[in-house]
Amino acid sequence: MALVLSTTLLLLGATAFLGSVLVVTTASPDERFPAWSNPTTRRGASIGLRLLGVVLVMLSITWGLGASVGPWAGLSLAAAFAPAVTAVVAHNRAVGRRERIRGAACLGCELAREEGGMDSN
Repeated sequence: MALVLSTTLLLLGATAFLGSVLVVTTASPDERFPAWSNPTTRRGASIGLRLLGVVLVMLSITWGLGASVGPWAGLSLAAAFAPAVTAVVAHNRAVGRRERIRGAACLGCELAREEGGMDSN
């Protein structure tokens, strides 16, 4: 019973933590999510979900999974935070890709203006 409750807490915590990352990344789709600091655009829901997620994951590890699986609980801890980390990496890569596309489009406009192909309005 304790193992089922701990696993449920772990899954709920991982979902809440992922939700906190998704709140921030959808609030500012053109801003990179920093790896080791807080993003400049923060929302109360993000902070609340992050706190809830971390508390639930830590409770599940310390009370249930840590006692039953021992040092292997570190794997479940890594698995709990992996979806959120993956979402941050995917978001940052998408922001970089959009920046490169905009930069290339801007460069094309500048080159066309220099050649006289576009008006400078």
